[in-house]
Amino acid sequence: MREIKFRQWDSRRKMMYKDIGVYDGTWSGFPYVSWEVYPIMQYTGLKDKNGNEIYEGDILRRYSYADWKVIWLEGGFYFQNINGLETGDKYPLTQDYCEGRDIIGNIYQNPELLEKS
Repeated sequence: MREIKFRQWDSRRKMMYKDIGVYDGTWSGFPYVSWEVYPIMQYTGLKDKNGNEIYEGDILRRYSYADWKVIWLEGGFYFQNINGLETGDKYPLTQDYCEGRDIIGNIYQNPELLEKS
């Protein structure tokens, strides 16, 4: 069973709060509850090739021509191509997929990575 944990982005201070909050039927432990201004991201239970934990909103890279963001969709984690030949395509996120990739940033701290190259 995967570990359930979260991080939260503080859009005003431009800081990421890591390993915060729990959900046990109610939310508790989050620094902020306005999730539109302070979005939360869930840990996928997977790691990149360097052993870094992958969260929703992370951007992964394997080759220089295609970057993929991690999204939550229809009850599961997916990766979505954000540039390259197949922009917009979505695939289920698996450890096999993650093993050859690096986290190069996330959608909040590195919005420039979302721009199509």
